[in-house]
Amino acid sequence: MHDILHLLRIHAAPARVYQALTTAEGIHNWWTREAELDSRIGGAGEFGFYEGKGITRVRVDELEPSRRVGWTTISANAPGGWEGTRISFDLQAEGDNTVLSFAHRGFREAGEGFALVNTGWAYYLVSLQQYLETGRGWPQQTKNFAAVFNGRDRRTTDILLSLDIAATPERLYEALTTEEGLAGWWTPETKAEPRVGAVNEFGFAGLARLAFRVDALEPGRHVAWSALQVPPDWQGTRITFDITPAEKSVNLRFSQTGFAHPYENFGMFSYLWAQYMRSLKLLAETGAGEPFGSPGSKAARTTPP
Repeated sequence: MHDILHLLRIHAAPARVYQALTTAEGIHNWWTREAELDSRIGGAGEFGFYEGKGITRVRVDELEPSRRVGWTTISANAPGGWEGTRISFDLQAEGDNTVLSFAHRGFREAGEGFALVNTGWAYYLVSLQQYLETGRGWPQQTKNFAAVFNGRDRRTTDILLSLDIAATPERLYEALTTEEGLAGWWTPETKAEPRVGAVNEFGFAGLARLAFRVDALEPGRHVAWSALQVPPDWQGTRITFDITPAEKSVNLRFSQTGFAHPYENFGMFSYLWAQYMRSLKLLAETGAGEPFGSPGSKAARTTPP
């Protein structure tokens, strides 16, 4: 059997986190608008996605107020084979914060569906964190993680994240292409220039050093990199940022494509990218991100303790 595990720190009391996990209103704000939940032992939960095209039904097995929530999946037409899998949220107070240990256990295969579910949970757990800390999460509305695979070679696995940012396309583009911008949300150890063919380098306090070639730049619209110096499982991958203007915000679509297989650390990197996209959103909206080494990054566990 194969398990999905995530750990994150949320700046909210355990009672608030518990409420967001055990009420339909709470789930509406971070996971899906289509949610019904009877929060009592033996109660049923039904969660709809993509205008009813996807439905997941669970049984509530465990409820320990402010400490633990446990579900068993009864039926689902989600990828990866959810039937019989167990989902748990364990909460531990840590000062003014809550450390959330998430587990989705019991998958029979660690194939592309498993990787897709891992990516989805990484996104939605950061959405939960965002909802509790800012009042605004990123629940499922029109985002379809299955699009990760549509029209592509089925032998590859990709990371796909989408979020709305209250900023101008120009402001977001600057944060994605300049040395100052990239240092403000990803890592202060950044060498970069907004030029096609340039090599951008990123250091992480001696833990890793990454390098990407800038392949495409369309001001206010599109940025693309290809991997040069990266971990073995990242070889051959490509990173893109696509910016689509909306009335009062922009939609950012992030992708890292071309993984040869859903490798062991795929879920961890899905989570890290989701957290760094949150950091980018904070930088663009407030002027202060949470790059590697910052207190916010340490709290989110994107910087090791």
